[in-house]
Amino acid sequence: IINLINRSGHQSHWITNQQLYGAFDNLVTVIADDSNFIHATNYNFGTKDIKNNYDERVLDKLRDIISKRSKKSSTFIIIHLMGSHVNYKNRYPSSFNYFNDYLLDYSNYGLFSSKEPKLISTVNHYDNSVRYNDFILDEIIKSVRDANCTSSVTYMSDHGEDVLRSRGHNNSVFTYDMIDIPLLFWLSNHYQ
Repeated sequence: IINLINRSGHQSHWITNQQLYGAFDNLVTVIADDSNFIHATNYNFGTKDIKNNYDERVLDKLRDIISKRSKKSSTFIIIHLMGSHVNYKNRYPSSFNYFNDYLLDYSNYGLFSSKEPKLISTVNHYDNSVRYNDFILDEIIKSVRDANCTSSVTYMSDHGEDVLRSRGHNNSVFTYDMIDIPLLFWLSNHYQ
């Protein structure tokens, strides 16, 4: 997609809050390297997973790109969030600690109901990270909407998480929860 965007004369930007290089480096970095501009907000290297590296860091960069965009050409922006990757408790600020004693009761979780404190804590952290991710997505849409131009936002995850079985997105113990992802489209009035 990046190569097609570049060849069509559009300006491409890649904003990432994930590590570009290190132990988790993969083909995503190769794709990002094709962008006209790469904006990294996460400078961790290797296997470091530092708390306080929240996805809100991408918002100022997004707003800066939008404010400086050329009126003569289109701008294509990919934002690569940390989202709800493990370690879930490191993915949201304390102000988003909403779920902290929610129980995994049978009426809500069926066969996955549990009284195991570690699993309950993990699910609560995951739910908080999803709640924070929803906030970030809302802020991204507001920023694009406020530009008042023909625009769209497409949101999807690159993978899901199997939280209840404590498998994350480890493909060596694959479950369908690891590929069950959201897909959302927002279109400006001009675009519609």
